[in-house]
Amino acid sequence: MKLTRITSVIAGTTLMAAAAPSFAAEYFIGGNIGAQQNEIRANTLNSIEPEPMNLMPYSGTKRERDPFYELRAGAYFGDASQHRATVSYSWNSGKISSLEGTKFDQQNLLASYDYLIPVTADKRLNVYVGATIGSAYTKMDQSGSSNDFVYGAQVGLNYRLTDKLSADLGYRYLKQDYKKGNLPEVAPTSIEYAEFSLNNTQQLYLGLDYRF
Repeated sequence: MKLTRITSVIAGTTLMAAAAPSFAAEYFIGGNIGAQQNEIRANTLNSIEPEPMNLMPYSGTKRERDPFYELRAGAYFGDASQHRATVSYSWNSGKISSLEGTKFDQQNLLASYDYLIPVTADKRLNVYVGATIGSAYTKMDQSGSSNDFVYGAQVGLNYRLTDKLSADLGYRYLKQDYKKGNLPEVAPTSIEYAEFSLNNTQQLYLGLDYRF
């Protein structure tokens, strides 16, 4: 996938920069768990039984909320580890009850950069702000799947529990470009035509990293 390759190149370049001797990089692996909300725009043309030709259009925004899980790896670098570069893979799945139980699945491959600002004198507690780009694979039962460019930003708190362990509490906003429609050869009894677009994703998460 072209977007996946682009993300991999960007992430690899960032991590190699972090590995340069002048930056004194400190690597880590870890993961996040949290809640993900997807804002989905639905445009449907409903067929009302028992009169199949009586069509009722619908257009509106729905929100799907479910747990999401993320694995990540990267490096802290710069003076007092003020910079962080991360490559992550996350997944989320669920059903949109307000859209007849439409099943939703998404996987994100992301490259992120964060700038850490110390809050305490010992520099164990930091506020971070950063940006993210990557590729999202999205699939909805009603409309199909696609790979799309995704970008956004995040903010949160990072606390160094020990020399080896760090914890994050964060919020991430991602702008999504998914848009798909279906037009079946034989119209189903409930939905004759549907178009879905994923406008944005919001994630609230807790994370734990191991440094080495």
